[in-house]
Order: sequence, then C-alpha cells, then structure tokens
Amino acid sequence: VETFFEKFRVDQKHPEKFDEIEYVTLFQPQEGIGGNLVQLVDSPGTENSPSDTKAARNFAKSANAIVHMINATTPFVDGDKNYIRDNYANRHMENLFFVINRIDCVTPSSEVERLKQNVRLQLHDVFLDKNGRFNEELFARRVFYTNAYGSLMSRLGQPIKVFGVGDVMIDDNLTGVPAFEEALGRFLTDDDRDRTAFQGYLPRISAMYATAETKVQNLLSNYRKGVEVLEQEKARFD
Repeated sequence: VETFFEKFRVDQKHPEKFDEIEYVTLFQPQEGIGGNLVQLVDSPGTENSPSDTKAARNFAKSANAIVHMINATTPFVDGDKNYIRDNYANRHMENLFFVINRIDCVTPSSEVERLKQNVRLQLHDVFLDKNGRFNEELFARRVFYTNAYGSLMSRLGQPIKVFGVGDVMIDDNLTGVPAFEEALGRFLTDDDRDRTAFQGYLPRISAMYATAETKVQNLLSNYRKGVEVLEQEKARFD
C-alpha cells in the first residue's frame, strides 16, 4: 500500500496529478462472504465531490447489494440526507443495507437510543412498501449498528485500549459485524439474481471437472501400463 501511495497519491503540491482519471480500481483477494464468487467494491464517498457521487451511483447500478456506511458520531449530515432522499427513498429497494459504524463511540446509552430513533426517522421513507406503509421487518433485517475496529481487533486476537479501564478483549459477537455479515451472506445466497449468476458458473465447472476426469483416467492408464512393463521385466529376470 505504501508503495502504491508513493506513486499514485495526490498531494497538495501536485493536485493536478491525475486530473484525467475518474477513479482507480484495486483488487485484493478476500476470503469473506462468498469468497471469489462475491466482489466487494469500496466505492468513493457519496458526497465528497460531484465526480465521487457519480462514481458511487454507477457502482450501485450494477451491484446486487448496496451497503451504505454511516458514521455514528456524525450521522446524517446534509450529504447523507440528500443522497438517501435522491437515490433510495420510495424506491422499494430490498438489496439496500445500512451500517451505522462506530456505535461504540456514542455515549452514554441514552445517546445511543436517541441515535437509533434518528436512524429510524431518517430512513423511514427508504423502507416504505408499495402501499406506503413502513416495513418494520425489512428495516430490522437491513440496518445494523457496528464496531468494526473492535471486530478487527477481536479477530486478530488483540485487546483495545479503553480510557480509564486499560486493555480490554472484545467479544466479536458483540460488535454487530458478524450479524451484518450473516445477513448480507444470506441475502446474496437467497437472491434469485445471484442464484442465476452462480448457475452461469456451472457449465464451466462441469467442463473443468470433465477435463480433470480425463486427465486422471489418462494418468491411471499410463500407470497401469507402467506396472505391466515392470511386471514383464520382473518376470524376465526371474
């Protein structure tokens, strides 16, 4: 990553460095949800700039699932509100997930409850059914409150520093991340479009299997011939 930044990062001394480039795509193998059958795309921020917003919209058009990240410490700034209103509200999008991250930074508990009430208010029109009624069940399956940093440290087996307490080991199940991963994975594997996409791989998998089977049969045939030759040679010396 540092090598990449040295070559490609735009700094204040050279702000025009890549004016002709709209965005750069980096690929990294991952073992997460779906493995190689699922491509995770970290799109530009929705309101960083007009070009970033355009790129985010273009990615969303072809995405089987959209995960909209919101910072719990500064939720629903004007950019978030505008993007949600213009792109999600009243569109009956069941492939849309909201992750309100850094929930661990919101204190005290009364503020957490206030945040959740605000989330419900701000996303109300996103989860209206075709009859104009709020879809409580879909809202519960698509909105998650997470502590991504705590989840990362838990999975690395490392403690985090808590002010006034010291080093604390975090239970990953309490970070909200596993619940989100499970919900997203269930959606991707249950969704008809993804099932159809997976079925498209079947002919290729079948062909690969047939080729592998032919190679194995040829190897077995050569092995048997080799054994016969050895047996003949052994019989001649005996």
